[in-house]
Amino acid sequence: METPHTGVAIFNAVLKCIQEWNLENKLFAITLDNVSNYGSMAKVLRENLLAKGVIVGQGKFLHQCCAAHILNLICQAGLKFIKGTVTKIRESAKYVRGSYGQKEEFNEIVT
Repeated sequence: METPHTGVAIFNAVLKCIQEWNLENKLFAITLDNVSNYGSMAKVLRENLLAKGVIVGQGKFLHQCCAAHILNLICQAGLKFIKGTVTKIRESAKYVRGSYGQKEEFNEIVT
């Protein structure tokens, strides 16, 4: 799809596909990332399908957020939170593995 990637432009592209594939009166839900353009596209699509009377349940469940995308965002935030700790652990492991003497001393401390 060419730019601009506005909600209306995305809506036009999606609606064209839905019509070509004969899905207009079969569509229940679509799963999208959490991008504002997709949200506005879903709103316009819902209004369009409601006006045509071809959407189930008044389009209440039309726009579903992608669970994998949400989990990715949660993991990225969590990794940022513990980044300092992870770096310290990595540096400690490098130090211990740096020589046989350091490894031996580490094993004694652990024991």
